[in-house]
Amino acid sequence: AYGRLPKHHFEGGVMALSEMPDSPVFDQVTAGQSVDVWYQGSWYGAKILAVDRAQGIQVHYDDYDASWDSWVLPHQIRPQAPEGAAPAE
Repeated sequence: AYGRLPKHHFEGGVMALSEMPDSPVFDQVTAGQSVDVWYQGSWYGAKILAVDRAQGIQVHYDDYDASWDSWVLPHQIRPQAPEGAAPAE
């Protein structure tokens, strides 16, 4: 995993990027990479569109149209498990 914050940081709203330390995730992910994104209590498959330390990580959610594309924070992503494998926790 990418050094995500503990689960309690996901609940009760999203932290601002300025509240996060300089995350090593930015150096570990690239545009085009498949990841899982934590959103409102569930993990969703997505593809990284862009990585920007000032804005976060822009993703396109699998099986959703572009209107759902969004910027997420480093602690909201994890590597996507290969087809048929259980995701990393």
